[in-house]
Amino acid sequence: MKNTVFYSFLSIFLIFTAVSCKKKDSNPEKSDVIYTDLLTEVEIARKNLEDEKKQNERVKKELLEVVPQTGQIKNAQKRVFESENNIQTYSQQLRYLEIKAEQRKHYVHQRYEESLRSGGREWPDVKENEDYAIRMKLQREKLNWGKEKPKDPPKKENVPRGTQKEPAAPAPSH
Repeated sequence: MKNTVFYSFLSIFLIFTAVSCKKKDSNPEKSDVIYTDLLTEVEIARKNLEDEKKQNERVKKELLEVVPQTGQIKNAQKRVFESENNIQTYSQQLRYLEIKAEQRKHYVHQRYEESLRSGGREWPDVKENEDYAIRMKLQREKLNWGKEKPKDPPKKENVPRGTQKEPAAPAPSH
């Protein structure tokens, strides 16, 4: 009795394994690390754009409330100008990342199809993921190069008074 139950579970497991191996993944981009990272960047860019639009509304409101001839109007106009430039920059960045993610999605589908053929490259490509991780690490570190705090100047030695060597007197010249 125990043997028949064991063999029946084993045969069901083997059938499911054989069937699942031949099933094609309809969304291979979900298993791609690079694609998911791009989607994360798209969401960050979208949030930055929304935040800057709110900031722009607030700054425009402040511009309307500024008292004329107090010198504040120039600063308020400058903040509006900078905010509008930031909106444009974030919009471009968002569009770029959306296009890049869509391109990656198409590339992933092509690579996945290639991996299903005999002799095709493995999927997901471990080497490509490692290269991407290194590239992103270097790119992000590059942004922080100028932000290191300056090194401390060399400290003077703590020598008790009276034990310091006096500079030698200059030799008399004839």
